[in-house]
Amino acid sequence: MKKASLAGGSIQKNITEMTKTARARYTLDFKQEAVRLMLDGQSRAAARTLGMVEQTLFTELKVDLQQKLTEAVSEVVSAEHKKSADCQRNLRA
Repeated sequence: MKKASLAGGSIQKNITEMTKTARARYTLDFKQEAVRLMLDGQSRAAARTLGMVEQTLFTELKVDLQQKLTEAVSEVVSAEHKKSADCQRNLRA
Protein backbone atom coordinates (compact mmCIF):
# COMPACT_ATOMS: atom_id res chain seq x y z
CA MET A 1 0.00 0.00 0.00
CA LYS A 2 1.31 3.43 -0.88
CA LYS A 3 0.51 6.67 0.94
CA ALA A 4 0.07 9.84 -1.04
CA SER A 5 0.15 13.30 0.46
CA LEU A 6 -2.68 15.67 -0.36
CA ALA A 7 -3.04 19.38 0.48
CA GLY A 8 0.53 19.99 1.55
CA GLY A 9 0.85 16.75 3.48
CA SER A 10 -1.88 17.46 6.04
CA ILE A 11 -4.26 14.87 4.64
CA GLN A 12 -3.06 11.45 3.61
CA LYS A 13 -5.00 9.00 1.53
CA ASN A 14 -4.19 5.33 1.10
CA ILE A 15 -3.84 4.27 -2.49
CA THR A 16 -3.73 0.61 -3.30
CA GLU A 17 -1.46 -0.22 -6.17
CA MET A 18 -2.99 -2.75 -8.51
CA THR A 19 -0.84 -4.99 -10.59
CA LYS A 20 -1.98 -6.89 -13.63
CA THR A 21 -1.08 -10.51 -13.95
CA ALA A 22 -0.28 -11.75 -17.41
CA ARG A 23 -2.63 -14.36 -18.84
CA ALA A 24 -0.94 -17.60 -19.61
CA ARG A 25 -0.83 -18.65 -23.25
CA TYR A 26 -0.72 -22.35 -24.01
CA THR A 27 0.24 -24.09 -27.24
CA LEU A 28 -2.24 -26.34 -29.01
CA ASP A 29 -0.13 -29.41 -28.17
CA PHE A 30 -0.10 -28.42 -24.50
CA LYS A 31 -3.88 -27.99 -24.49
CA GLN A 32 -4.41 -31.32 -26.23
CA GLU A 33 -2.21 -33.09 -23.67
CA ALA A 34 -4.17 -31.45 -20.86
CA VAL A 35 -7.46 -32.61 -22.41
CA ARG A 36 -6.08 -36.14 -22.85
CA LEU A 37 -5.13 -36.27 -19.17
CA MET A 38 -8.56 -35.00 -18.17
CA LEU A 39 -10.31 -37.60 -20.30
CA ASP A 40 -8.21 -40.21 -18.50
CA GLY A 41 -9.81 -38.96 -15.26
CA GLN A 42 -6.79 -37.06 -14.00
CA SER A 43 -8.05 -33.46 -13.97
CA ARG A 44 -6.57 -32.44 -10.62
CA ALA A 45 -3.32 -34.26 -11.24
CA ALA A 46 -3.16 -32.76 -14.73
CA ALA A 47 -3.75 -29.26 -13.40
CA ARG A 48 -1.07 -29.68 -10.76
CA THR A 49 1.41 -31.29 -13.17
CA LEU A 50 0.86 -28.76 -15.94
CA GLY A 51 0.73 -25.78 -13.59
CA MET A 52 -2.76 -24.80 -14.72
CA VAL A 53 -5.90 -23.88 -12.82
CA GLU A 54 -8.39 -26.75 -12.93
CA GLN A 55 -11.10 -24.45 -14.35
CA THR A 56 -8.80 -23.67 -17.30
CA LEU A 57 -8.58 -27.39 -18.00
CA PHE A 58 -12.37 -27.69 -17.99
CA THR A 59 -12.60 -24.75 -20.38
CA GLU A 60 -10.09 -26.39 -22.73
CA LEU A 61 -12.03 -29.66 -22.52
CA LYS A 62 -15.23 -27.82 -23.42
CA VAL A 63 -13.55 -26.13 -26.41
CA ASP A 64 -12.07 -29.45 -27.56
CA LEU A 65 -15.42 -31.24 -27.35
CA GLN A 66 -17.16 -28.38 -29.21
CA GLN A 67 -14.59 -28.58 -32.01
CA LYS A 68 -15.01 -32.35 -32.29
CA LEU A 69 -18.80 -31.99 -32.33
CA THR A 70 -18.59 -29.30 -35.02
CA GLU A 71 -16.33 -31.53 -37.13
CA ALA A 72 -18.67 -34.52 -36.71
CA VAL A 73 -21.74 -32.46 -37.66
CA SER A 74 -19.87 -31.07 -40.66
CA GLU A 75 -19.00 -34.60 -41.82
CA VAL A 76 -22.63 -35.73 -41.47
CA VAL A 77 -23.90 -32.68 -43.36
CA SER A 78 -21.31 -33.25 -46.10
CA ALA A 79 -22.31 -36.90 -46.41
CA GLU A 80 -26.02 -35.98 -46.57
CA HIS A 81 -25.27 -33.28 -49.15
CA LYS A 82 -23.38 -35.84 -51.27
CA LYS A 83 -26.27 -38.34 -51.01
CA SER A 84 -28.72 -35.64 -52.02
CA ALA A 85 -26.60 -34.63 -55.02
CA ASP A 86 -26.28 -38.30 -56.05
CA CYS A 87 -30.06 -38.79 -55.82
CA GLN A 88 -30.70 -35.70 -57.92
CA ARG A 89 -28.22 -36.93 -60.53
CA ASN A 90 -29.93 -40.34 -60.62
CA LEU A 91 -33.36 -38.73 -61.06
CA ARG A 92 -32.12 -36.70 -64.02
CA ALA A 93 -30.55 -39.72 -65.71
